[in-house]
This record gives sequence, structure tokens and C-alpha cells, in this order.
Amino acid sequence: MHCHACPVLMGCSSGRLKTFGPKIEPFGVVLQYWIGGSPCMVANLWDVTDKDIDRFTETFLRHWVPKLGSKDHIPDITTAVRLARKSCKLQYLVGAAPVVYGLPVQSKSAPSV
Repeated sequence: MHCHACPVLMGCSSGRLKTFGPKIEPFGVVLQYWIGGSPCMVANLWDVTDKDIDRFTETFLRHWVPKLGSKDHIPDITTAVRLARKSCKLQYLVGAAPVVYGLPVQSKSAPSV
């Protein structure tokens, strides 16, 4: 099975890797998505406030998910995350929490039927 999905995990600390000892590799949800075949994911490194991360998520999805006739579509996931950080009131606290794990992917609109 090959997965092409790019999960967007907006929960608190959803991208944090946990360590269980000095000689054991870190473990986290994002690594499970990689094992499952996801090429890329967006997740938060630490706890965030709900209103600010809601603003971030809305702005990120508005930029990254293509719409027919949308002029503000940004296909590069890393650029969409960077621009969405500016929508947070606490840019250096909440805006810096979301990171992109994996390969920088590009979104594209579905073929017309």
C-alpha cells in the first residue's frame, strides 16, 4: 500500500518526538505516518492556544488547498506554512510551533471530469 496523503496534525505537541533513554531512538506519531508511507505532514512541536492555531489552520488550508479559480493558491506546503504563521497573534510562540516533516510536497487540483 502506498500513501499519498499529507496529514495536518494540529493537536498540541502532535509533532513532538519522545525519547525513552539515551540509546533508544525517539518515537512519535509523525514517524508512524512515515512508516505508513506519507511523504509529508504538518504537526506542532509544542502546546499551542486554540484560537491562534485555528487562525493558522484556516489560513494554511486557504492557501494550500486548491480551489477552482483561486488566485491565492500556493502549491508548496512549506511556503503555505510560512505565510500562515503571520496570521497568528503570537507569531513566535504559536506561529513557530507548526513544522513540516518529510519531503516538501506540492498540491495540485484534481483533474476535471
